[in-house]
Amino acid sequence: MKFIFLTAALASLFSFNAAAECAGVSCTNVKITRIVTIAKGGVSVSTSGDESKLSCNAGSSGYIKLRPEDSNYNAVYSLLLTAHTTGHPIWIRTSESGECSLVYAVSDK
Repeated sequence: MKFIFLTAALASLFSFNAAAECAGVSCTNVKITRIVTIAKGGVSVSTSGDESKLSCNAGSSGYIKLRPEDSNYNAVYSLLLTAHTTGHPIWIRTSESGECSLVYAVSDK
């Protein structure tokens, strides 16, 4: 009985990680793996997903940018910092083309 429970628990952990991905205009169920704060303004993040699969250009380092002129910059940055610190997965919507910029972020519990 313990073996079946342990196997089911491990399977659910592996299926959780397998569901994290980036494609098209979003990264779903990803963790923030890096935050770069730029001295002249702005923040860039990378995730546990593969940003090269996004329709926008994440560059060779795979970064999604958040700009200080965005009207809700502080709230979004706060969400990104919290997700990074706690390791909580989030969902990120990006721009459709050009340089990848963050449109919005969602955290579910």
